[in-house]
Amino acid sequence: MPPEWRCYCCGESRLHTPDHAFDNNYFSNLQVQAGLLQSDQELFSVTGANTIDIVYSFTADQRAFFASFVVSMIKMGNISPLTGNGWRY
Repeated sequence: MPPEWRCYCCGESRLHTPDHAFDNNYFSNLQVQAGLLQSDQELFSVTGANTIDIVYSFTADQRAFFASFVVSMIKMGNISPLTGNGWRY
């Protein structure tokens, strides 16, 4: 396991997903302050964040998470990459 996936203070794994399965445990990890990255944890830890309800929803309903994931992947697949002179800073 890469060192960045371990807690900096005790060395324990920060991943709480059995067998590294693709599931909604990512969101339940956030609820117990075990987000993999600090930026992930911000989805649940910032008071008043509009993402808190999403974390609760996806923790409680894995099917809702999977359905939303499918829609997101389709949207990302439809993004046209900017190449050549089509991009700007």
